[in-house]
Amino acid sequence: MKICLLVPSFLPGIGGLEKAADTLATLMQSWGHRPVVLAQRSHAQTEGLERPYPIHVHPRPRSATWWPHCITAALNRWHQHYDFDLIWAFQAYPQGYAAVCTGRRQRLPVVISSRGGDISDRSRYLRRGLPKRRIAWALRHAAAVTTLNRHLSRRVETLTEGQTCPHLIFNGVALPSDIPERGQPPAALKDLRDRPYMLTMTRLHRFKGIDLIIAAVGLLKSRGVSLPLLVIAGSGSQGRALREQVVENDLASDVRFTRDVAPLEKTWLLAHCQFLVQPSREGEGMPNSVLEAMSYAKPILGADSPGISELVTDGVCGMLSPPEDASLLAEALERMMNSDVAQLGRSALSVAQTHTWERCTRQYLELFEAIVNDLGPGKK
Repeated sequence: MKICLLVPSFLPGIGGLEKAADTLATLMQSWGHRPVVLAQRSHAQTEGLERPYPIHVHPRPRSATWWPHCITAALNRWHQHYDFDLIWAFQAYPQGYAAVCTGRRQRLPVVISSRGGDISDRSRYLRRGLPKRRIAWALRHAAAVTTLNRHLSRRVETLTEGQTCPHLIFNGVALPSDIPERGQPPAALKDLRDRPYMLTMTRLHRFKGIDLIIAAVGLLKSRGVSLPLLVIAGSGSQGRALREQVVENDLASDVRFTRDVAPLEKTWLLAHCQFLVQPSREGEGMPNSVLEAMSYAKPILGADSPGISELVTDGVCGMLSPPEDASLLAEALERMMNSDVAQLGRSALSVAQTHTWERCTRQYLELFEAIVNDLGPGKK
């Protein structure tokens, strides 16, 4: 099957969408399909990347709100070259809208995969009349829509007034084949070799709620509760404010910031943390970091919000706390410290083992094949 993966951004970016698209395309290629990635041109150099499948870029729309049609032009151009069987858009807008416009002209099926930000409460497009109408139209007219969690499925149903019933396909994870030894950390992490720590590994943006876990650590410290070091791995717009929060609350010895970590550093941090913290303020699609930590048998201290609560059962493979409440997060953190963390971790691993990338890829391919076969010979 010839599949166009239409993505808003791609490698060498390191977000969840980029990683997912690369992993899915690589597996599809290895299984005999012919994926092609079509991405917006970014500041990072996408063209020239050595991947097992073709990558092409197109200019960013001058206005995604009003004029996303350079995406349709790119789709038309590369469809003439590759003769796609199906377009797979990784966002409802503008990618999904442009893909459906192209598909209706070319009689080409389109699948839209919502990964959270495009139709979540923080979506800037849903706050504007024209993009919101276009999103609803695209979701109604796509051959299929997939979502990463049930909350997003309900959003799709609401936006389309019940006309579209999405397919629920969770994110995937690569199960680790090798666990690095505790006594041999990468040089940048050598100070963590003999120190217990909890880990948060995410973009430092407000909706990720990292300020809440810092506040929770401060609350428990003021009560004399002994805690492991909080390691914050990542970068983003809130980085400076978070560092100032740590200093202002006299937590410099309790919190350790790292830069964006290299693959070996990431593996070591996941392998040897006590648990992962994901205190997101808002619903997520399905955070890669949560599944990755669970694949290393690490429980999750997380917000009881969409995308996290569908993976983490409170008291079984982690602890959940209502979002936006540092005091309740502190209570959940204390419960975690008083629990059998190893048993929680074993339960977390069992969850991760049911969400491999191979299973995820098969689910997408089964959906695509059903759509293409239903279209039938000569109907394309």
